[in-house]
Amino acid sequence: MDELTLIDSFLDEREFRNRIASLLEERGYEAVQIEDARVADGRSDNDNDLLVRHEGKTYTVQTFLNRTVTEREIRETVLDIDAENADGGILAVNTEVSEDLKKAAASEQVEIWDRAVLEEIL
Repeated sequence: MDELTLIDSFLDEREFRNRIASLLEERGYEAVQIEDARVADGRSDNDNDLLVRHEGKTYTVQTFLNRTVTEREIRETVLDIDAENADGGILAVNTEVSEDLKKAAASEQVEIWDRAVLEEIL
């Protein structure tokens, strides 16, 4: 069984967030803050899961397990970028995301790590 199948079927949201944190660390990102989902404030305008630093820049990271990412999640990430005074955002999701949505996200300084990206790096 491959790791994506395990992620799809057996991880909860916190475990997925932690796996993404590990992947970021493997790629040279430094964790600044990790939100504990058990004590999150529940505010949809500030639901970043991770705050990381890479090459002198700060990124807010949101993770979505088994969920379709839409323009709404991109807008929320942009709000988090502003709230955290970050340089950009990363959305990590284990589902597919269209190229059009990835381009729209990139224009807002948001990078999407979707299923295709995860397949490459796992």
